[in-house]
Amino acid sequence: MDTKTNFYTIYSQKLAGFLMMNGLPLIRLTPDSKRENKNSFIFANNEKLHSLMDRWQIERNKNSK
Repeated sequence: MDTKTNFYTIYSQKLAGFLMMNGLPLIRLTPDSKRENKNSFIFANNEKLHSLMDRWQIERNKNSK
């Protein structure tokens, strides 16, 4: 996979929790400058991140039906 940057920002707390529960380490937690009282979750941009995000999307779609 060609990753253009070394880091990937997640804005969903639920998705960030899912990623961490599945072994992906959080690099940094920062306040979101655009959304008051929200955070941005910074992860390494790699194959495992994108694989887990795909899995998250599939599971969310199953549960919403």
